[in-house]
Amino acid sequence: MIDTHTHIYGREFSSDINEVIQRAKEAGVTKILLPNTDEESLSEIDSLCIDYSGFCFPMYGLHPTEIVLSRWKEQLDSIISHAETNIARCIACGEIGFDFHYGRESEEVQYICLKTQVGWAISHHLPISFHVRDAYPEFINFLKQFSPNDIKGSLHCFSGNSEEALFIRDNYQNLQFGIGGTITYKNSKNPSMIKEGIIPLDRIVLETDAPYLAPVPLRGKRNEPSYLTHVVSFIAEITNRSYDDIVSITDSNAKHIFST
Repeated sequence: MIDTHTHIYGREFSSDINEVIQRAKEAGVTKILLPNTDEESLSEIDSLCIDYSGFCFPMYGLHPTEIVLSRWKEQLDSIISHAETNIARCIACGEIGFDFHYGRESEEVQYICLKTQVGWAISHHLPISFHVRDAYPEFINFLKQFSPNDIKGSLHCFSGNSEEALFIRDNYQNLQFGIGGTITYKNSKNPSMIKEGIIPLDRIVLETDAPYLAPVPLRGKRNEPSYLTHVVSFIAEITNRSYDDIVSITDSNAKHIFST
């Protein structure tokens, strides 16, 4: 299994990161992709990727809710400069996107930051880990300015509706749907979209978003990459496929997009 989106570099794992990594490997996790969120997390990610070279891989980007309106240009320049310096190790740009969950005060700056970072990723032929919350109509309109051939990556914790999923599925073939613990929640729309083929298996990548969004029956606890086993089991059950089939298909999808 490949965990395509996890934050195990955070303080929540400072006391037992070695054990977390070991449990992940024992559960069958073979690679972990680490999305950056702000300037402070750059060194934390790099340190973990050095300590676990070949297992942990860095992404670099400015998360939309981490934008500071008084210094967003400095933030963006700092992160892109760091990514340029470490381009040989950088596996993707992320996590970047739109987030209007807490309001729209930073909407214009979010747009500028996203367009700048997508342009940077395209110039380096890198995939992108997109963060989109309460903003799928705006995100889809944003995507339309780019050629589908230029956009590849994953939609972290996909939360769009069926119409939005179909548009992305049919028009942006190199965008995968990131599926994690939320698929096991009662209010998730993703199980029905997967069963109906709106989100096909060949367009899914696995993720945890650890330490957040632990799957049932561990909901409310600190999430970690080893818990991907619950996500795989759930997808296998709703699709009437074997556990190994789901692992094989999602691994192939992740390797195709992220070139791991």
